[in-house]
Amino acid sequence: MHRTSTLATPTSQPTRQLPGTPTLIKQDGYTHVVLVAGYAGSGKSEFSKRVAEGLAWPVLDKDVMTGPLVEGLIGRISGDPNDRHSPAYLTLVRPLEYQGLLDATLDNVRAGVSVVVTAPFLQELQRPQWVTWLHNALKAHGARLHIVWVDCDEEMMRARITQRGAGRDTWKLANWSDYIADINPAPYRNAADQVVDNTLEAFTSLDEAASRFIASVAAPLAPVRAPIW
Repeated sequence: MHRTSTLATPTSQPTRQLPGTPTLIKQDGYTHVVLVAGYAGSGKSEFSKRVAEGLAWPVLDKDVMTGPLVEGLIGRISGDPNDRHSPAYLTLVRPLEYQGLLDATLDNVRAGVSVVVTAPFLQELQRPQWVTWLHNALKAHGARLHIVWVDCDEEMMRARITQRGAGRDTWKLANWSDYIADINPAPYRNAADQVVDNTLEAFTSLDEAASRFIASVAAPLAPVRAPIW
């Protein structure tokens, strides 16, 4: 299940770059922000890395950027560095975590750098006004937003979460029934420009989905670095 967004048609011949250099030139007059969202264990980080590698764009991963800081902060507040579910985390720490991610995104955009941004974005994508705000904020700086939602099923998510063994997932695994009861992908699918099917019954692999997305976004850009997987 793939819904691809409409992208700008190139207005000029692409400018050549040396192989392996970042694709920073704005061939269609825009920089691009690819926002990859999904539940924990959905495969959004893997998809983001493949897209970023193919386009030679940097990845802004929330957990990589803010993980140690969040652990230290929530550890002092609640006594549990792995806390990602308490009211203290949700009200005091999470807003700062996402603000830092968005600030870094806008800094890149102001510099003319296209980026792939990945985080769950579960609260944000449920609010159409937030999506509109982000579109407008990026548009004001000459950037286009592409929202990708990575779909996954319960069995696959639990297997990935268990395999990666991250401390932030401790509560999820210990309270799996409660955690999974709140999962509802419908509003996120509706908010996305493209939905990537990463379930057990998916017709295409995550690699194939990433390659298709790269081709759709990179059409006005050059050159695209061939991903090696």
